[in-house]
Amino acid sequence: VQIILSAIISCSIVSILFYDEFYSKAISAVLSGVLTGINLYLKNSNLSEHTKEHQKVAHELWKVREEYVSLLTDLDELDKSVMVKKRDELQNRTYEIYKNAPKTDSKSYKEARKVLKNEEEQTFSKKELDLMLPPALRKNKTNLR
Repeated sequence: VQIILSAIISCSIVSILFYDEFYSKAISAVLSGVLTGINLYLKNSNLSEHTKEHQKVAHELWKVREEYVSLLTDLDELDKSVMVKKRDELQNRTYEIYKNAPKTDSKSYKEARKVLKNEEEQTFSKKELDLMLPPALRKNKTNLR
């Protein structure tokens, strides 16, 4: 958008040199104002850095989720105190990740909620969840990996 607006403004300014018309001046002035606003917004918002922060948090949360799955898989082999300690560590790590995560706006939150709820993105079916559990905890005991 910035490049396109810059090109249009440049063409408008060049046309003013050859055709001294009010419309060319008005279009140039309005588009220059819009471009200035876009430039100020992008300068202050640093969108690419914000995106990278969200991606980093997503990767960290994915790792914690996989560790939870591993913990469930090893449930039969772990001592209860070891299991509780590991669970508490995972909860604390999750808390730290969320505490330091960049905040999101309500519009983005509502959009993500809609996608997760209605389109079932990044969710598991009951069968898939059952398969993640150790055999002793599965509802359908015949599901073997």
